[in-house]
Amino acid sequence: MTSDELDGAGRLDRVEAKLAITDRLYEIAYANDRQDFAAVQASYWPEARIEHGSFNGDVAAFVTFAAGVLAGCHFAAHHLSNVLVEVAGDHALAQSYFVAHQRRATADGGGEEDVFIEGRYVDRLKRRGGAWKIIRRRGFFDHRSVLPAQTPYSAWPAGVHSRMHPHDDYGELLAAFRAETAA
Repeated sequence: MTSDELDGAGRLDRVEAKLAITDRLYEIAYANDRQDFAAVQASYWPEARIEHGSFNGDVAAFVTFAAGVLAGCHFAAHHLSNVLVEVAGDHALAQSYFVAHQRRATADGGGEEDVFIEGRYVDRLKRRGGAWKIIRRRGFFDHRSVLPAQTPYSAWPAGVHSRMHPHDDYGELLAAFRAETAA
């Protein structure tokens, strides 16, 4: 059904769904980068399946896999763009492009390297009880490069390092903001 065929309430529901789904995708990237794996897992339905790079399995196994990958990173950032969302009732299909940067120790432990990955996520989502979560994710890598780090992570200026969950700055400020504005 096209937007022109929907009444006002149907169009509003579709717009709200697209915003909620886009927020969900951003929340997963944020939770992954901050190593908040409970939030990553909560963004998927329990029966979700994920195919991403070398991983193919359920969400619980993916969280363990991602935690292992990110445990060796000093820094991780996923940037999403070009988000497309198609909604049909309580079902949706979304595609988003990602660029990921990870700073990690080299395999031989003799230095650090920067890993840059570009690709796409293609997600099937379902709405249950008003919540949109992923039921199936496919991650495609279109580019990957590994470069020797020019400056060690420890030499980055003090006070600019991102902290991990539960002490990351945004998470702490968001909790305070919600507490202040709850009344």
